[in-house]
Amino acid sequence: MATDKEKTFSYLTPSLKAKAKRLAEIRFRSLSSLIESVLAAEIHKAEDSGELPILEDKSSDTPM
Repeated sequence: MATDKEKTFSYLTPSLKAKAKRLAEIRFRSLSSLIESVLAAEIHKAEDSGELPILEDKSSDTPM
């Protein structure tokens, strides 16, 4: 599938990966989509609290 999103890699413990895959299945999402939505929520929370300065960005960081 063609996408304009950047590819990234991360390391997870086998247990965390298994739980994340199961949660993604329960929510009818891909593992990648679940990770993106959790990360976007954490960034939004950090911006709201002032922990992370809000930078102007023309691309959307909110997963669909």
